[in-house]
Amino acid sequence: MGARICFTNHIHIAEKSFDNGLIKEIGYKDVTPEIIEEIGQDDRIKMIQISSRLPKKAYGVIDRILERRPDLYLRIFSVGTTCETFDLSVLGQMPHLTKVWLEAYLRYHKEAVNPEYLCELPNLRGLHLNLFDCKWLLQYENLRTLYLGKKAKKNLDFISLLSNLKKLKRIQLDNVPVDKDMLDMSVRKLLYP
Repeated sequence: MGARICFTNHIHIAEKSFDNGLIKEIGYKDVTPEIIEEIGQDDRIKMIQISSRLPKKAYGVIDRILERRPDLYLRIFSVGTTCETFDLSVLGQMPHLTKVWLEAYLRYHKEAVNPEYLCELPNLRGLHLNLFDCKWLLQYENLRTLYLGKKAKKNLDFISLLSNLKKLKRIQLDNVPVDKDMLDMSVRKLLYP
């Protein structure tokens, strides 16, 4: 969980700017209109990421980036580890947020994240999760793509229910063995398009 090899596909927003030559974080107060324009022009960038709770103003800055680049995921990682808890209700302040990538280590700290707030995001179209207990996902009628990490293998019985989400076009499972003969055809089309 966590470490990315490619340092060109994301922008890491933090409370303060930091650059040690290998890892670079941009402090939310340092994001200028020029930086937003540069992000808007760079199609190598696939996500904005954060690894800790930020002040409320930071989410407004991130939303301005997402307004310019609605194709970007907002990746929230290190929840349950270096970032002990993360209140997802702050995402409600981001009307341009359409894709969320959430990585949380919940083995010893199950309340580290409150995923029910994801249900309140009206524009959510893509969701990448690495957590467990996935039944609450059925509330997302507008969900089009879904990525589930290896923790999903504890909830395989739930996957067949995803065919009830009429707008869902693709499900990707990471390192989760699935016997496709055990799935009905509507779910197979989502897993193996």
